[in-house]
Amino acid sequence: MTLVGLDLNDGRACAVQGSQGDFPAALPLGADAEILPLTLCLEGRQIEVGRVGEKLRRRLPHLTCHGYLPRLGETHRWSAGKHSLDSMQALETFWRALPRTIGTRNDIVLALPGYLSRWQCDQARHLALKAGLNVMGSLPAPLAAALSSYADQQWTDSVVVVDLDEHALCLALVDATGASAHLREVRQFPQLGGHAWRERLINAVADCCVLQTRRDPRDCGQAEQGIYDQLDFLTGACVQGRLAQLTIGGSSWFQNLVIAPEETTAFCGNLVRHAVREIKHMLTSLGEHAPQAVLLTANVGRLPGLTAAISRLVDNTAETPAGGSNRPPSDDDFGINLLQDSGEDGCGVFTLARGAAAQGAYGLAAAFQRGDLPHEHLEAVAPLPIPWPAEVGPARLTCQGNTFTLDGSTFLIGTQPGCQLLVDAKRHPDATARHCEIYFDHRTYVLFNRAAEGTRVNDAIITGTAVLYPGDRIHLGGSGPVIKFLGGRA
Repeated sequence: MTLVGLDLNDGRACAVQGSQGDFPAALPLGADAEILPLTLCLEGRQIEVGRVGEKLRRRLPHLTCHGYLPRLGETHRWSAGKHSLDSMQALETFWRALPRTIGTRNDIVLALPGYLSRWQCDQARHLALKAGLNVMGSLPAPLAAALSSYADQQWTDSVVVVDLDEHALCLALVDATGASAHLREVRQFPQLGGHAWRERLINAVADCCVLQTRRDPRDCGQAEQGIYDQLDFLTGACVQGRLAQLTIGGSSWFQNLVIAPEETTAFCGNLVRHAVREIKHMLTSLGEHAPQAVLLTANVGRLPGLTAAISRLVDNTAETPAGGSNRPPSDDDFGINLLQDSGEDGCGVFTLARGAAAQGAYGLAAAFQRGDLPHEHLEAVAPLPIPWPAEVGPARLTCQGNTFTLDGSTFLIGTQPGCQLLVDAKRHPDATARHCEIYFDHRTYVLFNRAAEGTRVNDAIITGTAVLYPGDRIHLGGSGPVIKFLGGRA
């Protein structure tokens, strides 16, 4: 029987699957897409789940239903035409759309937002069972993400997890005691949820359009929907350091906008400062019990400017004023020396893969299946996983928490926009524009150095080519990031 880990938050769901002991693989949830939006479309005779509703969220918002997961148990209703749903009915409708994709014979474990109450988590599971899904149990998404990161050997004692969905930004402290991981604290900030970042970007892009065309896209549902549909592209280009070209228009006009990554970052400056202040407060409150690392879920990692700001909080890259002033740190200093060094990779900020919480839930599925864990919500404690051996799973690279799957084509690493693994030139000045590349050759992966000073694999400096083996560490110069090569067999 297949085991499934499913990460469900206020906005989107994603899942992984595999057999007991196997490294999990992504599980498409609809139309060959790994992510399924929770938005319900109430326009037609039958309610549709997913991207159909997303295409109406800004154009015809009264015909959509979303934001129901945090409202489980509330009396609010969404009504359009003959359809009228409360939050419980909306979630049940979503669950009933899943069996065609994940099947009713799979054993499922859920990762749910950390801000949900125990009662709400129990209701989510009961509604899934009612819809015919075999959900064995659930756990908070921050705890699941920490378990996945622990299996990748990114922390051993304690960690702060920063998670985000449409409803709220969540900060969670997780530590390892004995053979268990403990969720010690969760702080939620609805004012910093994904909806706030989305509205800020839509308004900023619309303002740019007004400056160039004197037309406001917010006055036209079709044009505003067009901006909404391109937000993932805009934030993805910002993370990769690329220009983003957006096409905006109504029924009788259109405009192309070119937005630089620094502009996108500036749009969200106030939100970034607010989020960093809250993270700083949490880290400072821990005092001498400061964690080894800060884990950012994939949703957080795509927020413009936030990852870099949190890195400054952790790494203390803010310069000290000339003369060594002892002035107290301002919000722009982002704090100093809040985390303790923890070895070769050092303390730092790790951005997790998109399915990290789902992988953490998957890692517990076998224990639920055997009866070692009760079929209920694990509110604060879960068993720690055994770290994955380096050779298990698909060929992939991990760098500062990011995972990049190697599909057999050439994979380029460097500071130049367009590289598959883009290195921050400001943080890692020893890395070059096209530092090295990895390609597949006769069932092996080979590193080809392009940098004048060479690329170090483990302790050897490579000036030409070198075959990569599971567990190899790739160093891009003295100050470059450490990249691990993993996998190679199922």
